[in-house]
Amino acid sequence: MTKKVGLTTLGCRVNQYESDYFAERFKAAGFEIVGLEPGCDIYLVNTCTVTAESDRKCRQAIRRAAALAGDERKKGRRCIAAAAGCYVQGALRPTLEAMKGIDFFCGNAGKASLPDRLMSMLESGKAEGYAVSPISSVRGYEETGISESEHVRAYVKIEDGCDSFCSYCYVPFVRGRVRSRPEADTLAEVGRLAANGYKEIVLTGIEVGAYGVDSGEKNSLCRIAEKISKISGVERIRFGSLNPSLITREFVSSLVLNDKIMPHFHLSVQSGSSRVLESMRRGYDKARILEAFALIRSFYTNAAISADIICGFPGETDGDFHDTYEVCEKGQLLNAHIFPYSPRRNTAAAAMDGQIPAEIKKARCDELAALHSETRKRFVNSQTGENARMLIEKLSEGKSFGHTENYIYVSLPRQNRDTVGEIREFIFDPDYVINPAIK
Repeated sequence: MTKKVGLTTLGCRVNQYESDYFAERFKAAGFEIVGLEPGCDIYLVNTCTVTAESDRKCRQAIRRAAALAGDERKKGRRCIAAAAGCYVQGALRPTLEAMKGIDFFCGNAGKASLPDRLMSMLESGKAEGYAVSPISSVRGYEETGISESEHVRAYVKIEDGCDSFCSYCYVPFVRGRVRSRPEADTLAEVGRLAANGYKEIVLTGIEVGAYGVDSGEKNSLCRIAEKISKISGVERIRFGSLNPSLITREFVSSLVLNDKIMPHFHLSVQSGSSRVLESMRRGYDKARILEAFALIRSFYTNAAISADIICGFPGETDGDFHDTYEVCEKGQLLNAHIFPYSPRRNTAAAAMDGQIPAEIKKARCDELAALHSETRKRFVNSQTGENARMLIEKLSEGKSFGHTENYIYVSLPRQNRDTVGEIREFIFDPDYVINPAIK
């Protein structure tokens, strides 16, 4: 019988990319990849720790993996259960070791060898327990290249780590400092993916805009995007979340020369209040955010803008929230990822005065979500009658599903020639749009 790996992933696109790497390594060894379900030989949870809710979901998934592995062992089968990634890197060792039934904990160092280690444990029947190195000891980029993806668009990781140390963010403590991937490795990976039929490449990382800063290079992101655009088969390039301070006239004017760059930009705005942004240590203010919006739309006439927003940061007043509301309204956001502030261990914000009650945070999130519904409708309606191109991501029940160049998710009546992974042209109509659940 074919052996199985029960793999589940929580968190960001970087985690999804790393899980694609795990899956590819296991498949090469003859394993089938499934979710957390009975009958697996290896269970692996790839974890996240960006919020307290992320931690809760990770613990839940780890307990599920441990229980499933325990059930297999009761049947007399050899089975390995493991957890890896950001939650594991940041959790206290006693917390992890109290989670009975997990054979191996791996942090964010050594992920490249993780599949081989787990397969070796399965074969030998000997668990290795705990392998979480201090993230401060990590030097250089750890290569985890892929040739295929679980997604129709292929995520390509180009850097790891973050040097910003925003006052609310725990990520630098579990991912370490910025480490850019060697350009040759990135281009080789994109070449493999394009040869395997992937037309859309999403450049991702913990802080994508920091790509190249560890070597002192400027405009590295534009340069790598330009080189990727020349690889045969690549038709679309997107970026992960970008810091608004990266959006300068020089940056956008360089990007617009590359017609493979898609007109959708996701910005890690976080707040619209200059006072709160300073307390967050974000390095920009309200005026700079609005300038970034204006620059994007001055170069890309049909550009969509999305943003991450935190509500209820310590000390956030009604006036501060009003500034955030105003920024979101002026941005005419297509998508908004809205989160209540969550205190994280060892961060400066967790010890700040003026912690906001949960009910106020929820009310502010709800108010922004209602605004987001309106701005989304306005932007979608503004595209009526425009020529559009959709990457087909799914075929189901006589329909074709996918995202337009400016990242609107649509459903069209299926045509005979429609194929997953191909690009279809159409005239945009708001009736084609699928509205996702608003967070």
